[in-house]
Amino acid sequence: MVAPTTPRHGPRPPRPRPPVSRRRLVGGLVAALALAGMVGAWVWWPARGGPILRVVAFDHPIGALAVDPTTGRSFVLTLGAGDAPSRVTMLDARTGAPLRTVAVGVVAGGGTAALDVDARGGRVAAAAANDAGGGTVAVLDAHTGAVLRRMGTLTSPIDVALDVRRGRVVVAGMGAQIGAALRDSGVDVRDALTGDRVRAGRAGVALAVAVDRRAGCVVAVSQALSGVGGTVAALDVRTGRPLWSVARRVRATPHGVSVDERTGRALIAEDDGVAVLDTRTGRLLRIVQVGGPPLSVVADPSRHRAFVTVPGQVGMSRLVVLDSRDGRPLHTVPLPANVVATALDARRGRLVVTSVGVGGGAGGETGRASGAAWAGTLTVLDVRGGSVRRGRAITLPGIIGGTVIDEGTGYLVVISTPGPGPPPDPRAWVPGWLQRWVPALRPATGPPPGGRVLLLDVAR
Repeated sequence: MVAPTTPRHGPRPPRPRPPVSRRRLVGGLVAALALAGMVGAWVWWPARGGPILRVVAFDHPIGALAVDPTTGRSFVLTLGAGDAPSRVTMLDARTGAPLRTVAVGVVAGGGTAALDVDARGGRVAAAAANDAGGGTVAVLDAHTGAVLRRMGTLTSPIDVALDVRRGRVVVAGMGAQIGAALRDSGVDVRDALTGDRVRAGRAGVALAVAVDRRAGCVVAVSQALSGVGGTVAALDVRTGRPLWSVARRVRATPHGVSVDERTGRALIAEDDGVAVLDTRTGRLLRIVQVGGPPLSVVADPSRHRAFVTVPGQVGMSRLVVLDSRDGRPLHTVPLPANVVATALDARRGRLVVTSVGVGGGAGGETGRASGAAWAGTLTVLDVRGGSVRRGRAITLPGIIGGTVIDEGTGYLVVISTPGPGPPPDPRAWVPGWLQRWVPALRPATGPPPGGRVLLLDVAR
């Protein structure tokens, strides 16, 4: 008897697959995590790497910047255009996250603006010009960013100072032009609670004001209408009564006056040096020759020091350190060319000087640029001894307009204006097929229409 045979072309039973080993499973998970980490690095490293912690973009140009280290808030005043109002945006000083935005007033394109913080009183004063030759001043709560009072001024604001203890807002600026005269130019003193005008002085074009809160006076620097020479005057903050006035060859710079409240000294930037005056009497104590027109004067009352930056375009710039009590020069520190901004961290005892480009102007409007990214240098000085502690070259996106240090965090906050083109993007080498699948990896197409605020950790 023949046994039945199995057909040769019948279906074969499926072979059982071997179970996935633990080693292969772990290897696959590690590879997936590595790929995710590479993609995350491509996306986040350009914004988070190096000293730049965050870049906050705005739709309109930035007119002023101020920091309140007590509340941990930064305030950015952006300029509107036409019917678009100027706004103040409150940022978290530690993370740079926007917290609140409020309208201040209406400003024409290219108008002037100013900010001042009274950390002891917890208030912020924001001043912006309008297209009618006047301006608007708003007093804000430094904790919440809420507007407490708005007031109009006949002066187009250039600078503003706030004294919460005496309830006064001091506005320096220029009035509307009528023929060859300027209406209501000079200093406008107003009640911070009611907005009522206390006194208005007419002394040419007021460029800068600084409050000596200990002496209860405000020092104002004004330039003559002819543009030659000027006046340094002091007013009683509470009543606006003139205390003294002296004629000086002042320099047209918004950072040309600084007050040491502990010694009662005012340091004024002039065409060829720095003048040291007694804020109580106006007596000239010393004229310091610094070898050129100063860019800024910054006083450190806690150490009785004053720091004068003198920009240089062809050669090196320099920092002249003075004794703020009598104006005596102490030493000079060389700096890179084209200094554009200086910021003091009195709590940590360091001064950060920002320089940009090679062969550009002192205002940072020209220089070596690659797209909108300018070659910049941060020089950190130890002001306790006056020696340069560290200097490093970094790429600063855009044209630098101003800097300020938050003494609470030690971070440097920088105003940046977009340049003529997009900045070089480190992600430009990413393949096109990967850019189509991951939009965050696509290179930048252009700069934002307004300004930017950069948050930097200078300790990195």
